[in-house]
Order: sequence, then C-alpha cells, then structure tokens
Amino acid sequence: MAKTARRNRAAEVRVFLQANRRREGFVKSYRARCRRLIKTDLALCLRAFKAGKSSPRDIQAALNRNKKAWKKFQRELFFTVWRVFGDATWKSLQPFMKKAEEPEWVAPQSVFADQHLAAEGAARVQAISESTRASVVKTLRAGADAKLSQRAIESNVRALGAFSDSRIEKIVRTEVGIASNHGSHAAAKQTGLKLKKQWITVGDTRVRGNPRKSTGKSKRKKKKKAVIGSNHKKINGKKIPMEDLWEVPRGDGKPADQMEFPMDGSHGARADSLIHCRCVEGYQPIGV
Repeated sequence: MAKTARRNRAAEVRVFLQANRRREGFVKSYRARCRRLIKTDLALCLRAFKAGKSSPRDIQAALNRNKKAWKKFQRELFFTVWRVFGDATWKSLQPFMKKAEEPEWVAPQSVFADQHLAAEGAARVQAISESTRASVVKTLRAGADAKLSQRAIESNVRALGAFSDSRIEKIVRTEVGIASNHGSHAAAKQTGLKLKKQWITVGDTRVRGNPRKSTGKSKRKKKKKAVIGSNHKKINGKKIPMEDLWEVPRGDGKPADQMEFPMDGSHGARADSLIHCRCVEGYQPIGV
C-alpha cells in the first residue's frame, strides 16, 4: 500500500514538474511586457496628477487609456499558453483514442476560450485597473492632507506596490496559470474519452491549506493557526469524474469554491483560490 502511494505521488510530481517547466518559460517571456504595461500605468497616473487631475474619476480615465494594451497582452498570452498546454494534454491522451474517431480539439474549444476572455479575462483586467486606481488615489490624498510637495507625492506614488516587481510577477503567473489549466482541461474534454480528473498541488509548505505557525517568541509550544481561506492541500491527489465540479474546501466557514479545473473562476470561486495558484490537473482514462 505504501509503495503504491509513493508511486502515485511520484507520477503526480512528474505531471506537475512538466507543467511547471512550460509555465516558467512563458512567465519569463511575458514578464517584460507586463512590466512595460505597469510602467505605462504609472506614467499616465503621474501625468494626470501633474495636470491637476487627481480624483478617482480622473485617475481611472488615465488608466483606461492603457486598457486596450492590457487586453491585447492578456489575449496573446492566453491563446499562446492555452494552445501549448492543450496540445500537450491532447498528445498524452491520443493513445487512448480510436483513430477513426479522433477529432481536432482547438476549433471547438476556442469558442469557450473566447467566452472566458470576454467575461473572466475582462474582469481581471478591470480589477488590475481598479486596484491601481485605489492605491494611487489613496496616496495622492494622503500626500495632500500631509501638505507634501509635488515631488514627494510623486515619489510616494512610484513606490507603491501597484507598480512593484512583485505585482508584475503575480499578474503574469496568474494569467499563465489560468491559461495553462484552461487549455489542458479543454483538450481533455474534447477527446470524448470517459475520464477522471485529478487535482495536483506542488506539495510544499506554500500550498493553500498549510496553517501558518505563530511567530511569537514565547517558550511555550507554538500553536498552529487555523487554515484561513481556500484549502488546496485537502484535495491534493483526489480524483473525480471529468464532468463533476471540484468542491474546494475553505477554512473560514464560507461555502466551498466550485471549479471545473484549478484556477477556474467561471463558477464564482473567490480570488484567494485563484491568484498565484500553482496547482494543475491530471487526467486518467476510465475503462481503457
């Protein structure tokens, strides 16, 4: 039993590592482009401020000038990653398909990919813009209240987390993760095979569901904090029918997040279950 468990976990790790290598290549490719978009957002906000336009509406209007570029970036990233991961999943399942019935996966599923970008993708771009606006407006108001000089306020805006490398990393990794899992799931679905899908985590301490320890210096035994938010660790390795939804448990008393695949937001999953997630999905043919 223990040997089987180790063998199964080794197979899960291989699936994750293969996906992670592909993801890292795309993250590296799109990081610089995302940085340019963030820098443009910063320049637009500062230009509006220098022109005396610092209300929430003014800052949002400035950021809206860059929204088309954000959508173009997102669309190109999504379809590039989506196709590569879908092709890899399709190839892995081809041996289980009958040659005479072997369909083509891209065209049928691209409709759903377009629908995703029109709804969830557009919402993510809007959320990026609104989060930037909120941070900038708050900083401008704080600077005005403190009677800081224009140069000091500009410096504070430049130092905001909204324009930081860590935010760039979070955006790129989230977009690559969503596109990769969407593509894999779409291709698996299009095979027409009866499949089970498996939720696979990295297995390290950063996986959602690992409680954080108290950082106090007391000599008493440190107690683990309760798991707060989405718990991906709890469903690691679980297998369910392809057509079923994942019920991702939470540690905050809220209802479970429902997803078709890791990082799927089409069924109302909360942001803390999606952003910067590293989980992948594996597929196992039934009765073949």
